[in-house]
Amino acid sequence: MKEKITTELSKGAYLPPSRGHLLRLITTADDIADNARAAAAKLEFLEPGEFDGEISDRLAQLAYLSQECVKPLKRAFTLLFEKENIKESIHETEKVEKMEEKIDYFRANKLIPKIVEWADKSHRPGTTILITQIEENIEEVADQAENTADTIREIALGST
Repeated sequence: MKEKITTELSKGAYLPPSRGHLLRLITTADDIADNARAAAAKLEFLEPGEFDGEISDRLAQLAYLSQECVKPLKRAFTLLFEKENIKESIHETEKVEKMEEKIDYFRANKLIPKIVEWADKSHRPGTTILITQIEENIEEVADQAENTADTIREIALGST
């Protein structure tokens, strides 16, 4: 899909800077999906009850928050490219940024301390590494959503 869009952009009427923004938009949006898939794949290696239930609950909360971060991103994309509503698109990108900050706070204050506490008690380095990688992939969904929102904002502001 990325290759098809890249080929079409090379034929289009967009100015070179716009092509660059669109390519970055595709790349960062693709990173969202890649990280979501990576987290899901890594979860397959863990057995239910293999680690602290509170960590499991907080990972689920992180996944939920990351999903909520992507929703306004989708609206921003639709508003800009289908409805051509620049002002509302920018407003949605601001929601993405606020949600990403909320996720960073949750991660730093609620999830990571719990993972460290469990890791110190359990002495299970392999499982700890896997949990940490899952957490990082889920958080990266939000980070890439913010990067994609920044690109949408750049495109929107460049078209005014």
